[in-house]
Amino acid sequence: MELNAQPIKRKKDRRAIYLRVHRVVMPETGEIVGALIPESIISQREMRERALKAGDVLRCELRKKRNPKYWRLVHALGGLLADQAEGYEGLTQHKALKKLQRDANVECDSEVFEIPELGTVTRSVPRSLSFDELDEQAFDAAWAQMVKHASVALKGLDEETIQQLCESVSGHE
Repeated sequence: MELNAQPIKRKKDRRAIYLRVHRVVMPETGEIVGALIPESIISQREMRERALKAGDVLRCELRKKRNPKYWRLVHALGGLLADQAEGYEGLTQHKALKKLQRDANVECDSEVFEIPELGTVTRSVPRSLSFDELDEQAFDAAWAQMVKHASVALKGLDEETIQQLCESVSGHE
């Protein structure tokens, strides 16, 4: 049996990092310029997780977002899980969030595979929770399910405490 092994191509990271435009003074020239600064500690962490540093040149597609508070809220939950929950250790906040979605089967599609000698195998594939793709009502329902499931992973924390922690980290009120 001959296998034609092809190298696996890594999928490009298309997750958004939210930036705020600020007017700053360039130390080298004293010139006042517009600069893009991470708009929250969630975006700062995402940049660290991608090993971005001062001086890096990035290619960006810039779009105004309608309400980034929901993005910050779910990524705060992902960060909390990555930092505190068994089974989420070493994951980025985004990967922790996708694991939670998959484990809780929240906003997931099902993929079905027929495998010879094993039969039918189904796996859950998390959908985007981006508020570009999920209306507020659907997000609220998904959020409630994720917090409920996270309370199991974060032993000793109830749903209300998890909600409060995420809101305090994300600036969501």
